[in-house]
Amino acid sequence: MRDNGTSTGIQWGLIVFGALFGLVCAVLILTEVLSPTLWFTVIAMACLVLSQALAIRSKRRSR
Repeated sequence: MRDNGTSTGIQWGLIVFGALFGLVCAVLILTEVLSPTLWFTVIAMACLVLSQALAIRSKRRSR
């Protein structure tokens, strides 16, 4: 089956979303707008970005 690039586009979108959301949450936590117990949200977004980056990398290597 041929890859039409849609899933790669979605993965790039998830990378951008995860990075921006994680960064905004980190800034809000550091400025004490949000509770410090929400660091798990930043860690979860970092894991999302990492997983999508690795998925894109594996697709490029398989071509």
